[in-house]
Amino acid sequence: MKFRGDPHKTCLTGFSYGGKAVFDFSVWAEELSRKDPSRKVTWAALWPVDEANEQALPSCSIKRVWLHFGTWKQDLQKSTVANLGLAQAKAFRNEYPKTDRLYTEYTPFGYDHVTTCAVSYADWRVYEWLLNP
Repeated sequence: MKFRGDPHKTCLTGFSYGGKAVFDFSVWAEELSRKDPSRKVTWAALWPVDEANEQALPSCSIKRVWLHFGTWKQDLQKSTVANLGLAQAKAFRNEYPKTDRLYTEYTPFGYDHVTTCAVSYADWRVYEWLLNP
């Protein structure tokens, strides 16, 4: 089925369990593409918010990712940051990050699950990052 979308500009985002689904779905899509190249699914970027993945993710397959997280599941999220080799983009800074593998941590501000979602989706830098690979 063709939807005429540009796979070089298609981004995948989700909050909470939807954030975990970002990782799960991207891994599933890659496996599907390996089994049947005619069904190849690609993402320009992944943007999971306040969730992480327990499994070791194939870092080579995830080229552009920006994980945002707060006080929920910190240990798991920090392990995902290490596993994917993400660089920190500090919260509430005006600089635009120039790398493809990022995380922003809101734990120093004590942000809970819902507040993390609100401030993450309000961060203009992410939209610049998504639209300017």
